[in-house]
Amino acid sequence: MRHRIIDVAVLFAFELCTCLCIGCSHELPASLIPPAGAGKVSVLKRGAADQVTYHLRTKFPAADVIGSISDKLAKEGWKASQRDELNPGGYSGDIAVWRQRILGSGQKERCAEDWIRDWRNAPGDFVRYDLVYDCPVPGVGPNEVPVCKCDRFVLLDLEVNGLYMRAPGFRNFMRAADEFEKKHPTR
Repeated sequence: MRHRIIDVAVLFAFELCTCLCIGCSHELPASLIPPAGAGKVSVLKRGAADQVTYHLRTKFPAADVIGSISDKLAKEGWKASQRDELNPGGYSGDIAVWRQRILGSGQKERCAEDWIRDWRNAPGDFVRYDLVYDCPVPGVGPNEVPVCKCDRFVLLDLEVNGLYMRAPGFRNFMRAADEFEKKHPTR
């Protein structure tokens, strides 16, 4: 449950901030610059966080994209984390593996193949990449729980979401998330 609270806190924190830049001149950190061929690029600067979203046409499981991101970050001195940095007490088995899950709710509910990985550098800056292939949500009855059944062999449209926070902003964010959890315990 901590994972869900932190995810909600992340989205809430982002929604409180202001600057939306689509195709603007906002300079991205080198760790987030989209590769050649990326489409539907949007850049978001909110408080201490930089975020980029773009699409690539590549077959599941996007090993070339994951390899390219990992290699680029390693050359820049980033170390891949073996845990979910935004949910330190959470389950780490979901890190750097593809998983099917339902994203959103209600009318915006969607099935997805999702891959997440975090990196940290020596000063303590934070980068997260979240790769998503959307799949159709199967129709369900009013009392049924939807189950994702993605056909991985036809997935081609990869959405790449990158998040960057400098160390002080990341520490402040984690303190705020901890305070939020203390005020709204899940256990």
